[in-house]
Amino acid sequence: MWTRRLAALALGLAGPVAADPTVDAMEAEWRSWAEAHQVTATALSVVREDGPALTRSIDMDPGAPVILASVTKPIIAACLGAVLEETRWSWTTTLGDLEDRLNGAGLTVPEDWHDVDLGALSSMSSGLVRDVTQGGYFRRQNAEQTEDLEQAANSLATEREAAAGYVYNNGNYAILGVVIAALTGETTESACQARVTDPLGLKTAGLSDRWRAMGSAGGWEMALPELAIFTLALPALTEGAPTSEAGDGAAFGGGTLIWETPDGPFFLMRGALCGGFFGIGDMAIVLRREDGIAAAVAIGGCHPAETILALEEALAYAAAGPGD
Repeated sequence: MWTRRLAALALGLAGPVAADPTVDAMEAEWRSWAEAHQVTATALSVVREDGPALTRSIDMDPGAPVILASVTKPIIAACLGAVLEETRWSWTTTLGDLEDRLNGAGLTVPEDWHDVDLGALSSMSSGLVRDVTQGGYFRRQNAEQTEDLEQAANSLATEREAAAGYVYNNGNYAILGVVIAALTGETTESACQARVTDPLGLKTAGLSDRWRAMGSAGGWEMALPELAIFTLALPALTEGAPTSEAGDGAAFGGGTLIWETPDGPFFLMRGALCGGFFGIGDMAIVLRREDGIAAAVAIGGCHPAETILALEEALAYAAAGPGD
């Protein structure tokens, strides 16, 4: 029932939109932000449960696949959760428990990583501090396969800092990509399409040809309207995924940042192929309120961090609705 209802939303994205004050406010904030910050290429999709769906764009094709970068991570977290439901494994399963399977996939697990569980990896609290994945992807565009295995091995070769707490690190998700492949006997892409994106009717979701090397850490793409639908489904897809305290009142779990508010959880994730917010690349942002409204934004090119934060704050304010 859930997946059928969400898939049906896609049919209305390009059609007439019923008046809705919150959706209208989100569009207005997005347009005002683009004008104020001189953003010349961007698109917005907003969906509500049992409500209107809207897609708008400024000098950007909203139907073209958007490079998700780190917004790939909630797909991987949702996928792993589905795989765990099919098997005898759980979020508390450790890399040591999976040693034979990971060895069979070509990944050796050092002794000091044996007690790290899948929940710690997914919530960025594994003790992986030095991120060895950064930078090289820009030199390895149009690769024929992902670098999940290489980046997982490189990450596990670093010194683990068990008491570090939350540290955002792409290597955690490269490792989880290898775990998914090892547990399913499929490629991570096909496993996650079958369990996450295909049931939602998301036909454009998959690894980007250009950024395939980034794999489970950031290599997926999806058309913006479908990304909004995925975001709407996110809490159900990642239910039960462990979280860690990420600072500023936020937690990280299921591949996203989560804030608890008086109206329920608020989910946010951003992705950017921008070295320090400059150079080549695109940006994607998703946000979702527990009361059933979700938005996805694509931004052409790279922009300063303060520009992106201004958009996130504006959309969050508008999503809260009148009087909040």
